[in-house]
Amino acid sequence: MITECRSCGAPITMNRTTRGRYMPLDREPTRDGNVQFCVVGGDEIATVLNAADQAAAVIAGIPLYLSHFVTCPNAGAHRKRG
Repeated sequence: MITECRSCGAPITMNRTTRGRYMPLDREPTRDGNVQFCVVGGDEIATVLNAADQAAAVIAGIPLYLSHFVTCPNAGAHRKRG
């Protein structure tokens, strides 16, 4: 789902993770990203990569994304408290 951040207005996407939760991601791919999209059962799932898989994805030219929590200046206001 394409939307914008409630606090900073940046363009983001809300993507389901392998655990079924939604993760806000910056809309544009970046070489520093560690999240890859995989198609599972016809659904696009956001998968967080470890360092080795991230490096392999960069070499393969696979687009990677960053969680918007990394780039949002107001990220702390949106994190769920445990």
